[in-house]
Amino acid sequence: MKRQYQAKATKQKQQQQNLEATEAKQLRQAPVEFGPYLSDRQWATIREDLSADGSCWEFCDFHRSHRDPYLAGEDGLLGICDSGCRLCFAWGFWNGKDAFVKEKLFGLTGGMRAQGNHGEDVKEAYFYQLNSPSHDYMRAKYIYPVEAFPYDRLLAENAKRSVTDDEFEIYDTGVFDKGYWEICVEYARDDDGSGGGGDTVCVMTAKNCSDSESTLHALPTVWFRNTWNTVYSDSAATKRADKDQPRLTRVTGANKNFPPTVECRHPELPTVFAQFSNEFMAADGPGILFTRNETEEKNAISRYLTAARAQDRPRLPRDAGSKCSSVHQLTLAPGAAASVCVRLSNRPQSRPVPLLVTNELVARQRTKTEAFYAKVLDWLPESYHPSGDLAEICRLAYSGLLWSKQYYEYRPTRYLKCREAAGIRNAFRWNPHGWEHLDNADILSMPDKWEFPWYASWDTGFQAAVLADVDPDFAKAQLELMLSDRYMSPEGQVPGCEFNYSDENPPVLAWSAYEVFKSTGDLDFARRIYPRLKLNFAWWLRHRRVASQCSADDSESDAVYFKSGFLGMDNICAIDRSQVPDNCRIYQADAYAWVFATGLHCLRLAAAAGQSDSELCYWLDWLARLQRGFRHFDDAEGFCFDILEERGADGVWRRTHVRILSMVGMMPLTAVMDFDWSDLAGREAVAAAIDRCGLRVERPGNSGSRCLVSLLSSRQWAKVFERLFPLREGPADCSDADEGFLGPYGVRMVSRWHRKHPVTLAQSTLNYEPGESRTGMYGGNSNWRGPVWLCMNYLLVQAALRVHEGGRPDPRLRRFARQVCERVLSIFVGKHDGVDGQTAATARRRPLHGEAKEFASQWRGAEFALFYEYFHGDTGRGCGASHQTGWTALVVKFAQTLHKRLVAE
Repeated sequence: MKRQYQAKATKQKQQQQNLEATEAKQLRQAPVEFGPYLSDRQWATIREDLSADGSCWEFCDFHRSHRDPYLAGEDGLLGICDSGCRLCFAWGFWNGKDAFVKEKLFGLTGGMRAQGNHGEDVKEAYFYQLNSPSHDYMRAKYIYPVEAFPYDRLLAENAKRSVTDDEFEIYDTGVFDKGYWEICVEYARDDDGSGGGGDTVCVMTAKNCSDSESTLHALPTVWFRNTWNTVYSDSAATKRADKDQPRLTRVTGANKNFPPTVECRHPELPTVFAQFSNEFMAADGPGILFTRNETEEKNAISRYLTAARAQDRPRLPRDAGSKCSSVHQLTLAPGAAASVCVRLSNRPQSRPVPLLVTNELVARQRTKTEAFYAKVLDWLPESYHPSGDLAEICRLAYSGLLWSKQYYEYRPTRYLKCREAAGIRNAFRWNPHGWEHLDNADILSMPDKWEFPWYASWDTGFQAAVLADVDPDFAKAQLELMLSDRYMSPEGQVPGCEFNYSDENPPVLAWSAYEVFKSTGDLDFARRIYPRLKLNFAWWLRHRRVASQCSADDSESDAVYFKSGFLGMDNICAIDRSQVPDNCRIYQADAYAWVFATGLHCLRLAAAAGQSDSELCYWLDWLARLQRGFRHFDDAEGFCFDILEERGADGVWRRTHVRILSMVGMMPLTAVMDFDWSDLAGREAVAAAIDRCGLRVERPGNSGSRCLVSLLSSRQWAKVFERLFPLREGPADCSDADEGFLGPYGVRMVSRWHRKHPVTLAQSTLNYEPGESRTGMYGGNSNWRGPVWLCMNYLLVQAALRVHEGGRPDPRLRRFARQVCERVLSIFVGKHDGVDGQTAATARRRPLHGEAKEFASQWRGAEFALFYEYFHGDTGRGCGASHQTGWTALVVKFAQTLHKRLVAE
């Protein structure tokens, strides 16, 4: 029997190896398709941490990342790579003043010994400006100082500041006052066969924005990720003979016109030829430099170029290696610009491709991409905002999402082997216990490729909802990945993030799946994803539904409670809800609302996907039970609160509401859905189930087919909404004197009332904090105690319109939705101040940029808008991660809601 089992296992293994060999052969025959999959930051991630104490920020820091190869990925400056991050391309720059070549984005570290006074933060000026869903065209800009980059000053000034101070940004250093290089990077794919079929052209155009002649060294760089010298890599890669290792080799031509060319040969990829332009290559200069992507050799090209003396230069391989750069020296007069081009081709060119041909290809793909977005945004009247400013913001939001695709690899079993090989066997902070099944090696939508170069499942949900407008297949694939066996646990828990996969992110994927289904109408997608969402819903019921510690009475017989800990909104409570004292328990109103909303969206998907009556009845039963079991509404306050149960010295548990006016209490407003009555009552068994289980369904008097299912009763919903949008006389604009939730730029996550009325709980205090966090909770770089977060604002707008259209028509609901949309959009489009004789176009001020003078002068156009993580509750200034498109791309949804539903009607 044992022999039979071994024979069967051997046969299965051989079949798998044959399948992998066939797939590898097919892959080598297909042309390499490059995309924006290269991370902005691989250093200081959990995947690169081999420290004993889990101090990932210190173990693989910014400087070490230049010297040592990575374990599980790569990063670069506005770069691209193939879908497996094996062959990479990015740009390097040197102004002649810095100690090393600028090859990656600099920022301050977070973690236990954070350099930033509000955690990790990128300290660079760069902008994602255009990207097509196919990545046939991509454009971004990077701003590089003419003078030395202020690394030391950024570190020193931020080290002096505490959590009560603002961050010290690169714009505060004044380094750009002395001049800078405005560097535009464009990528265009030759999709019509005119230049080699599938070639990717990489063009860099640098403009001297200073008052004097300046020199810039541009280093287009090609390299292979090191998959041959680490136990983290696939065993097949580590066992290859040296001759089969990935290799870059200089190609010499038969004539003097042959362009500088490097052959890129990888056993898992078709051969690629990197062909560098001759422009600005000095005749006596280094031309193409080679090194190896190995420890102490990775940064050899940078050390060679920046060495003060010839004898200080490292010895480099002459014609081969695993990393290479061509060196172009651009010396330009003030205001002048020049370009450098590289072509990544599946066949070598016998002569340089004329710059005119390259420019025509780039222009053609740029025009196609602009036409694509003009069609996507054809619902937006350009006259609404001068110069099509809002249209440009929407285009930037979509493009930022597409630029934020990244190759992400994490396999816990290989990671643990890596630690063992490094001699580290003790317990550590990032132990993936319970998540050993993870097998992540995919292109994922990242919240922010520098600050969050890892997935967070609820971010993914919001990102997919926007991506569905322009890249629906990718949006669907992202949701299905998060719910697949390679990500979701066998019991149905969706992973949180790499810092703690067991942290419960809000269960937003059902909402997202329904949004994507509405956008695409793909019934097959609804049928595929429905059972996975049901499994996740069951996990919440099994593992986060808890019993009260207080003595039961008749009123508690139907009560339901959820205890979920983190749940996304890091510091929104006075205490850390993930680390409650032993004598306390917190039952979370927002967790309850999320679970109920998940049930509603699963019910909608089940009905759309044609599920059986018994499936619909399953959801109706649970929704009815959750309606009856809700105990978070406080009649006296007219609001919903978390419930705190505390055991006294006498051993008796006592219960009280945690009276904080925050988004926690507003979340039940969003647990509402409008239905077509025929979807529910059109089936006899379902109609009977509604009566049997006692589900509260609201139908307007004698009106048509719409109905409403809500966690809150109509009275409770109205009371909570009154807190959010008080019925009062006054101007439409919210003044600084307003002490409520609704501010001049949207709904704040904590009421401004707490500015004068802080809440203390278990020796911790919550105040209204409209900007960056004043606590170190969850790293201190995120704040939910007063700022405006677009994700929650959008859910509130949706809820108000669903109630208005589904059963309780009320002009106030539409007015609230319109005001929130307009206030959120004003963060990005700003207002014209019309001062100093400026034109309307130049007078625009965008609140998101705060007081940074560069955005009021040199970079005032919409194409320089940034997409921050959250926004100051009083001023609209951007806070946190600066490239979070990401869920801040939801700005598009506010524009759609305003113009397609509110203004249009």
